[in-house]
Amino acid sequence: MTQPAGDVNDLQKQQESQTITPYNAIKTKPATSYPAALLTDSLEMRNLREKLLRFNDPSKLGWAYCFTMGQLAAVFPVKGKISSTQSMMTSGTGVYKSANGGNSGGGGNVPVELPSDDLSFGPNEGGASGKFFFTPDDVYVFWDGPILYVDAPLNVLAQTAVLEYNKGSKPSNTAPRA
Repeated sequence: MTQPAGDVNDLQKQQESQTITPYNAIKTKPATSYPAALLTDSLEMRNLREKLLRFNDPSKLGWAYCFTMGQLAAVFPVKGKISSTQSMMTSGTGVYKSANGGNSGGGGNVPVELPSDDLSFGPNEGGASGKFFFTPDDVYVFWDGPILYVDAPLNVLAQTAVLEYNKGSKPSNTAPRA
């Protein structure tokens, strides 16, 4: 069931009613879920909850091991989380309502592509595999190859990295913030 959302708090309440409420129902009445006799908890929902809570912390620190052609190319510290270049803060699709509103005789609602957050059309850099993140020094990093992300550093047993992050680096410029 969809409802119009007035603001972010309304969206949060809607999501809670669609996720947290059913989760609590499963915990309190496991007989209502499949398989009723066996399911008393959902490890998948626990994992998703933990992931959401961990990555909703802007001070979260992690490490990105970036690969190219199967070789480790760079290791970066990550502030917060890694994001997809295809993520948007707005919807990428709108609906054009025709003049006759879908009545007989043709017309109807037509989906249309909307511009991205930067007001451009089409895919962002890196296509479907593009990822970006910020280092603890606020340096923006974009990578379109495979990334292994961990929230505890790993030992690199065979050092093959061709790039090295300079600790204390500063971004070349930063956009003014409103």
